[in-house]
Amino acid sequence: MTEQSPDPDLKENNYREWVEGQSTKELELELISLELERVVVECSDPEFQMDQERAEREERRQELLAKIHEKDPKKRAKAREEVEDIIVEEYDADFPRWIDQRAKVNRRIVCVQNELQARRVLELSKSKPKTTINVAARRAVIRANASLTAFQICEVLDDKEIELPPGEEWNTFREREDPWATAYRQGGEKFRRRIRVIISKDKSA
Repeated sequence: MTEQSPDPDLKENNYREWVEGQSTKELELELISLELERVVVECSDPEFQMDQERAEREERRQELLAKIHEKDPKKRAKAREEVEDIIVEEYDADFPRWIDQRAKVNRRIVCVQNELQARRVLELSKSKPKTTINVAARRAVIRANASLTAFQICEVLDDKEIELPPGEEWNTFREREDPWATAYRQGGEKFRRRIRVIISKDKSA
Protein backbone atom coordinates (compact mmCIF):
# COMPACT_ATOMS: atom_id res chain seq x y z
CA MET A 1 0.00 0.00 0.00
CA THR A 2 1.18 3.51 -0.77
CA GLU A 3 1.64 5.98 2.06
CA GLN A 4 1.65 9.44 0.52
CA SER A 5 -0.72 12.39 0.58
CA PRO A 6 -3.23 12.48 -2.27
CA ASP A 7 -3.19 15.14 -4.97
CA PRO A 8 -5.58 17.86 -3.73
CA ASP A 9 -7.03 18.10 -7.25
CA LEU A 10 -7.87 14.39 -7.52
CA LYS A 11 -11.33 13.74 -8.94
CA GLU A 12 -13.80 12.02 -6.62
CA ASN A 13 -13.47 8.56 -8.22
CA ASN A 14 -9.67 8.79 -8.24
CA TYR A 15 -9.67 9.87 -4.60
CA ARG A 16 -11.79 6.85 -3.71
CA GLU A 17 -9.27 4.61 -5.46
CA TRP A 18 -6.47 6.32 -3.54
CA VAL A 19 -8.30 5.71 -0.26
CA GLU A 20 -8.77 2.01 -1.01
CA GLY A 21 -5.01 1.69 -1.59
CA GLN A 22 -3.96 3.10 1.79
CA SER A 23 -3.22 1.32 5.04
CA THR A 24 -5.68 1.78 7.89
CA LYS A 25 -3.10 3.83 9.79
CA GLU A 26 -2.65 6.21 6.85
CA LEU A 27 -6.41 6.60 6.48
CA GLU A 28 -6.73 7.50 10.15
CA LEU A 29 -4.07 10.20 9.65
CA GLU A 30 -5.82 11.40 6.48
CA LEU A 31 -9.09 11.69 8.41
CA ILE A 32 -7.44 13.82 11.10
CA SER A 33 -5.94 16.07 8.40
CA LEU A 34 -9.30 16.44 6.64
CA GLU A 35 -11.13 17.27 9.86
CA LEU A 36 -8.58 19.97 10.64
CA GLU A 37 -8.97 21.32 7.10
CA ARG A 38 -12.73 21.40 7.55
CA VAL A 39 -12.38 23.45 10.72
CA VAL A 40 -10.16 25.95 8.90
CA VAL A 41 -12.50 26.19 5.90
CA GLU A 42 -15.65 26.53 7.99
CA CYS A 43 -14.08 29.23 10.19
CA SER A 44 -12.97 31.30 7.21
CA ASP A 45 -14.78 34.58 6.53
CA PRO A 46 -16.96 34.17 3.38
CA GLU A 47 -16.43 37.81 2.38
CA PHE A 48 -12.68 37.38 2.61
CA GLN A 49 -12.90 34.15 0.61
CA MET A 50 -14.92 35.86 -2.11
CA ASP A 51 -12.50 38.81 -2.29
CA GLN A 52 -9.61 36.42 -2.54
CA GLU A 53 -11.34 34.48 -5.30
CA ARG A 54 -12.06 37.66 -7.27
CA ALA A 55 -8.38 38.60 -7.00
CA GLU A 56 -7.35 35.13 -8.19
CA ARG A 57 -9.79 35.36 -11.10
CA GLU A 58 -8.39 38.71 -12.21
CA GLU A 59 -4.81 37.50 -11.87
CA ARG A 60 -5.65 34.45 -13.95
CA ARG A 61 -7.37 36.66 -16.57
CA GLN A 62 -4.29 38.87 -16.97
CA GLU A 63 -2.03 35.84 -17.17
CA LEU A 64 -4.10 34.32 -19.96
CA LEU A 65 -4.33 37.61 -21.86
CA ALA A 66 -0.58 38.08 -21.70
CA LYS A 67 0.00 34.60 -23.12
CA ILE A 68 -2.43 35.10 -26.01
CA HIS A 69 -1.09 38.59 -26.84
CA GLU A 70 2.39 37.19 -26.90
CA LYS A 71 1.35 34.67 -29.53
CA ASP A 72 -0.65 37.07 -31.74
CA PRO A 73 -0.99 40.73 -30.67
CA LYS A 74 -3.51 41.40 -33.49
CA LYS A 75 -6.16 39.12 -31.98
CA ARG A 76 -6.76 41.31 -28.94
CA ALA A 77 -10.60 41.29 -29.17
CA LYS A 78 -10.81 37.59 -29.86
CA ALA A 79 -8.29 36.95 -27.11
CA ARG A 80 -10.55 38.62 -24.57
CA GLU A 81 -13.44 36.37 -25.62
CA GLU A 82 -11.29 33.26 -25.33
CA VAL A 83 -10.04 34.34 -21.91
CA GLU A 84 -13.54 35.03 -20.61
CA ASP A 85 -14.64 31.57 -21.75
CA ILE A 86 -11.75 30.02 -19.83
CA ILE A 87 -12.44 32.14 -16.74
CA VAL A 88 -16.11 31.17 -16.75
CA GLU A 89 -15.13 27.52 -17.04
CA GLU A 90 -12.54 27.70 -14.25
CA TYR A 91 -14.47 30.04 -11.94
CA ASP A 92 -18.18 29.31 -11.68
CA ALA A 93 -19.77 32.57 -10.59
CA ASP A 94 -22.84 30.74 -9.26
CA PHE A 95 -20.76 28.35 -7.19
CA PRO A 96 -17.77 30.05 -5.50
CA ARG A 97 -14.65 28.00 -5.00
CA TRP A 98 -14.69 28.32 -1.22
CA ILE A 99 -18.09 26.63 -1.14
CA ASP A 100 -16.78 23.93 -3.47
CA GLN A 101 -13.80 23.49 -1.12
CA ARG A 102 -16.10 22.91 1.84
CA ALA A 103 -18.13 20.38 -0.12
CA LYS A 104 -15.01 18.58 -1.32
CA VAL A 105 -13.56 18.29 2.19
CA ASN A 106 -16.86 16.92 3.51
CA ARG A 107 -17.08 14.40 0.67
CA ARG A 108 -13.54 13.21 1.35
CA ILE A 109 -14.23 12.87 5.07
CA VAL A 110 -17.28 10.71 4.33
CA CYS A 111 -15.26 8.64 1.84
CA VAL A 112 -12.49 7.92 4.38
CA GLN A 113 -14.97 7.25 7.19
CA ASN A 114 -16.89 4.77 5.01
CA GLU A 115 -13.69 2.92 4.09
CA LEU A 116 -12.55 2.72 7.73
CA GLN A 117 -16.00 1.50 8.80
CA ALA A 118 -16.02 -1.14 6.05
CA ARG A 119 -12.63 -2.40 7.22
CA ARG A 120 -13.81 -2.61 10.84
CA VAL A 121 -16.87 -4.58 9.80
CA LEU A 122 -14.67 -6.91 7.74
CA GLU A 123 -12.35 -7.48 10.69
CA LEU A 124 -15.30 -8.24 12.96
CA SER A 125 -16.77 -10.64 10.41
CA LYS A 126 -13.45 -12.50 10.28
CA SER A 127 -12.97 -12.77 14.03
CA LYS A 128 -16.45 -13.05 15.48
CA PRO A 129 -17.58 -16.35 13.89
CA LYS A 130 -14.43 -18.16 15.00
CA THR A 131 -14.79 -16.91 18.57
CA THR A 132 -18.49 -17.74 18.64
CA ILE A 133 -17.91 -21.27 17.32
CA ASN A 134 -15.10 -21.87 19.84
CA VAL A 135 -17.22 -20.71 22.79
CA ALA A 136 -20.17 -22.85 21.67
CA ALA A 137 -17.93 -25.92 21.33
CA ARG A 138 -16.33 -25.30 24.73
CA ARG A 139 -19.70 -24.97 26.42
CA ALA A 140 -20.96 -28.17 24.82
CA VAL A 141 -17.89 -30.09 26.03
CA ILE A 142 -18.11 -28.66 29.56
CA ARG A 143 -21.86 -29.36 29.90
CA ALA A 144 -21.35 -32.90 28.62
CA ASN A 145 -18.65 -33.47 31.28
CA ALA A 146 -20.13 -31.42 34.11
CA SER A 147 -19.53 -34.16 36.72
CA LEU A 148 -15.73 -34.14 36.18
CA THR A 149 -13.26 -32.07 38.18
CA ALA A 150 -11.95 -28.80 36.76
CA PHE A 151 -8.62 -30.41 35.83
CA GLN A 152 -10.32 -33.38 34.18
CA ILE A 153 -12.48 -31.00 32.15
CA CYS A 154 -9.27 -29.23 31.05
CA GLU A 155 -7.93 -32.54 29.79
CA VAL A 156 -11.14 -33.15 27.83
CA LEU A 157 -10.95 -29.63 26.33
CA ASP A 158 -7.39 -30.35 25.21
CA ASP A 159 -8.44 -33.72 23.77
CA LYS A 160 -11.22 -31.99 21.77
CA GLU A 161 -8.74 -29.27 20.65
CA ILE A 162 -10.83 -26.46 22.09
CA GLU A 163 -8.89 -23.18 21.98
CA LEU A 164 -8.06 -21.11 25.05
CA PRO A 165 -10.00 -17.87 25.52
CA PRO A 166 -8.76 -14.79 23.61
CA GLY A 167 -6.34 -12.47 25.40
CA GLU A 168 -2.59 -12.00 25.65
CA GLU A 169 -2.46 -13.45 29.18
CA TRP A 170 -3.19 -16.90 27.72
CA ASN A 171 -0.48 -16.74 25.05
CA THR A 172 2.09 -18.46 27.30
CA PHE A 173 0.10 -21.68 27.05
CA ARG A 174 -1.29 -21.57 23.49
CA GLU A 175 1.57 -23.47 21.84
CA ARG A 176 1.54 -26.30 24.39
CA GLU A 177 0.21 -29.71 23.42
CA ASP A 178 -2.23 -29.54 26.35
CA PRO A 179 -2.83 -25.78 26.84
CA TRP A 180 -5.83 -26.04 29.17
CA ALA A 181 -4.22 -28.59 31.47
CA THR A 182 -0.90 -26.69 31.44
CA ALA A 183 -2.61 -23.42 32.31
CA TYR A 184 -4.44 -25.11 35.17
CA ARG A 185 -1.32 -26.90 36.48
CA GLN A 186 1.35 -24.25 35.94
CA GLY A 187 -0.56 -20.97 35.78
CA GLY A 188 -0.90 -20.64 39.52
CA GLU A 189 -4.03 -19.71 41.43
CA LYS A 190 -4.75 -16.84 39.01
CA PHE A 191 -5.37 -19.17 36.04
CA ARG A 192 -6.95 -21.95 38.09
CA ARG A 193 -9.49 -19.45 39.37
CA ARG A 194 -10.17 -18.14 35.84
CA ILE A 195 -10.64 -21.64 34.47
CA ARG A 196 -13.02 -22.56 37.31
CA VAL A 197 -15.04 -19.40 36.59
CA ILE A 198 -15.22 -20.29 32.86
CA ILE A 199 -16.33 -23.82 33.67
CA SER A 200 -18.95 -22.59 36.14
CA LYS A 201 -20.40 -20.07 33.66
CA ASP A 202 -20.37 -22.54 30.77
CA LYS A 203 -22.21 -25.17 32.80
CA SER A 204 -25.09 -22.78 33.36
CA ALA A 205 -24.99 -21.02 29.97
